[in-house]
Amino acid sequence: MKMPSSIPSTIAGVYQQSQWCSLSALGDNYERTYYGQVIHQELPAYERFWQLFVLPFRVPDDVWVNIDLAPHHEAVCIHSYSILRASIRAFDLRAEAGRNKELRDDVGSEVFDDFCIWLSIAYDRFKQLCGALYFYVARPTDELRRSLKAWDKHAQDLDPFLGSGIRGRLDAAQDDVDIYRHFIVHAGKFPGGLDRVPTPEGVRNHLLYWSEWAKLSKKGPEKWTANTLDRMDIINQFWKVYVGLANEFWETTVNRMLEVLGDGPYPDHEKVHLPAQASSVGGPHTSGVLPVPLFPQVPSGTTYPPELERKPREGSNS
Repeated sequence: MKMPSSIPSTIAGVYQQSQWCSLSALGDNYERTYYGQVIHQELPAYERFWQLFVLPFRVPDDVWVNIDLAPHHEAVCIHSYSILRASIRAFDLRAEAGRNKELRDDVGSEVFDDFCIWLSIAYDRFKQLCGALYFYVARPTDELRRSLKAWDKHAQDLDPFLGSGIRGRLDAAQDDVDIYRHFIVHAGKFPGGLDRVPTPEGVRNHLLYWSEWAKLSKKGPEKWTANTLDRMDIINQFWKVYVGLANEFWETTVNRMLEVLGDGPYPDHEKVHLPAQASSVGGPHTSGVLPVPLFPQVPSGTTYPPELERKPREGSNS
């Protein structure tokens, strides 16, 4: 396909033209539904990343991504979208936890555990994205077909390019979440109640000694409170850290691409398509006209990790 003369071939040139394109008008149903509440308010740098790495690879006048791309280009698009889906699921669970806390003064063990699971999934997708970005940046002509499960093995290879330590901090933050994801599956059953769970140090030191927690719970509320944390406080802290790191990663990646490689050729630039400006602009809550999902089917040569929606729990408003 011959590249339209109106579309530049450099990374900086493509990005300059894509900045007037908004997910509020051009995203799929999911992206447009959550644009104002989540993307615009909580994860604004996601849209900037999308403008540089995803939008130019889409099928003309659609939200499908062109499947005739190098596998690492496909992987960048797929995993960035998977991150968004997992992030929004965690956002919804945080909101559900807040409602439970307000109505019953109890987050609920299932909601707490699900929040930790989905936030950890989002962090894990960042590892996959980093590996795909490494090939995008350093080995753009590599055409070996790989399973998407292997991209995370190259995540550390992106560190010299990013140069900010952000990927390592994403890993450390995931470790903090995984302490609760893996070990506090039955948080509501810990003795002492009060909608609390042990501190991370407590989990590490006393996980195998349930009797120690039972003894602690009998020493009075002050002793118990000093060694435990409120579940809603943990959820809010984990979300705050995640939002900060996710936005920093997307911003850092885009900035480094423009600073280091901006004058270079846009990968697969002959496949780049940018929609007409008249159909690309819109406010934060614009209702677009592109109803199909970004990945309604598996792109060729890949293994797409589906982000399956769970059915709402009984009595839940979500």
